Amino acid sequence: MDFNDDYFKARAEAVKWLNRDISRRSYTDGVAILGRMGFKPLLHRRLSMHQGNPVLMATLDKALRDGCNVYRNPTNPKYADILPPEVEVMDSGTHQPPSEDKAAAEEDGDTEKFKAFPETVRTVVRWYAKAYKLRAVTHRHLRAVGEGNDAASCERRKQLSDQIDALSDYMDRLYPLKKAYDRQGTIPTKEEVDAIGPMGENNVRPEPEKVDDSNSSLKNKGEDYSKMTKEQLRTRKHSTRTSLVRKQNQLLYQSTKVEEKENPMPFCPARTKLEVQVELLKDKLYNIDKALARFG
Repeated sequence: MDFNDDYFKARAEAVKWLNRDISRRSYTDGVAILGRMGFKPLLHRRLSMHQGNPVLMATLDKALRDGCNVYRNPTNPKYADILPPEVEVMDSGTHQPPSEDKAAAEEDGDTEKFKAFPETVRTVVRWYAKAYKLRAVTHRHLRAVGEGNDAASCERRKQLSDQIDALSDYMDRLYPLKKAYDRQGTIPTKEEVDAIGPMGENNVRPEPEKVDDSNSSLKNKGEDYSKMTKEQLRTRKHSTRTSLVRKQNQLLYQSTKVEEKENPMPFCPARTKLEVQVELLKDKLYNIDKALARFG
């Protein structure tokens, strides 16, 4: 990022925002300030996709405080543009707008709001929510496979990647019907819904078999963090964070560096592979942090 006049003007705005009483802070204004600072563009993009809530307000507060101090030591790894867990949970690995995906998944229940939907809309929401949940499970199975290059692991990764792609395609067909109802009140016709149909052999493959996660630890790669020194762990953490940031940038910019404009990688096998690597690197960071915790 550039520490120019625009950054320092936005920094001054951030200081004013942070000095306000919490009850007088505007989530929208804070997100806009973060964007003008040019700090953590990936996090800024994700925060702008959600409505403010106490958890995200706390995330925004920390991001703006870090943004005010980053110019003092911009190479500090703590300023890396990595999504915090609370934002990751909301995004849940989906490729549609996260807030809308989450809402669709939550509406799959016996609520008054759900009952008030027209019959075809209820059908679309049920199917979409089922695919959404299955895709989340499939992502977890894919992470559990690890990065082994043996024939069984490669075949399993391909099977699960194909499953995720098929579920994503199926959700892409349902999503415009729900979106049209939410935004314009357009009720999908029975013919439109029947043309898509429920999940099955014509749409997606059945739910994948359960996978034994017990041997999926990254320690199988020959790294026993419990035996490493504090300095070794810090070195591992720095290199892992650097690799993670580069892969996240590839997903968002198709470049290992932050570009002026976003250019997300299209959904394809290469993107799926990168997404798997990102999740594995996050798991690795978590394991390293646990090992570092013993040093206090």
